[in-house]
Amino acid sequence: MINDLKSLKGKYPNAKVVISGHSLGGAMSNFAYIDACDALGQVDLFITFGGPRVGDSTFAAYLSTKSCGVTEKIRVTHYHDPVPHCPPTIFGFQHAVEEVWYDEGSTTYVSCPQPEQANCSYQVSLLQYNVDDHVTYLNFNQKAQTSLCST
Repeated sequence: MINDLKSLKGKYPNAKVVISGHSLGGAMSNFAYIDACDALGQVDLFITFGGPRVGDSTFAAYLSTKSCGVTEKIRVTHYHDPVPHCPPTIFGFQHAVEEVWYDEGSTTYVSCPQPEQANCSYQVSLLQYNVDDHVTYLNFNQKAQTSLCST
């Protein structure tokens, strides 16, 4: 993947490099961001949706300070999505970048520059988790769209 990215950046030097993913793809995006930074020295945007915690506080600090020219590093969460709470912090896992937490209808959001802030998704209790909030981001329901595509 990195060789292809280097080749494409060489072919299109003015193209923006965006690293993004949802859920497990969001988790993998953390590693892709690090690899792209090391390979290119420039990433224009890093944004994940509904990603789980990937590493401990050492990894979180490393990722949060690795800039490589990126203008924004954002972790988007939706209302009561359970995935951003996995694995639990009691096992030492921690998110790394700024969180943008959207309300149920994706009409308003709260920005939390530090990980695990009590006024963003960290305030949601285990009893409030809703799997439907994991497949709906910015009013786009992946489950409904998949059903439409298969018919």
